[in-house]
Amino acid sequence: MASLRVRRIWRLRLGSGAPWVEEGLAVAGEVDLTTADRLRDRLTAALGRHPARLELDLADLEFADSRLVHILVEARAAFPATRLLLTGCRPQLARLLGLCHLADLLAPPPDPDVTGEPPATRLFAA
Repeated sequence: MASLRVRRIWRLRLGSGAPWVEEGLAVAGEVDLTTADRLRDRLTAALGRHPARLELDLADLEFADSRLVHILVEARAAFPATRLLLTGCRPQLARLLGLCHLADLLAPPPDPDVTGEPPATRLFAA
């Protein structure tokens, strides 16, 4: 049986009124027939708070079938004011999204800092 874990991503925003800001969802495991509804529900709930931007971290996604594409198309249509941003996509998933005209959802790779490491902005996923 396929497994799916979806966690909320929080970032620390120093100097802002609300120091901890929910930035998105981290998805791990598999998105298929048995797990797609769970992802759809969590994504819809997060988008229902009407953020300007919502990150969907797919770095730990092991498998996704066409249901993921369908969920993304539905989310973009239902919440057009929110910028949905996909991070951590593996090359095969990025290619599939490009073929489905969803490449604009992909985040550009982070700029390395002077040490050559990507900036560490995500503090934890809960």
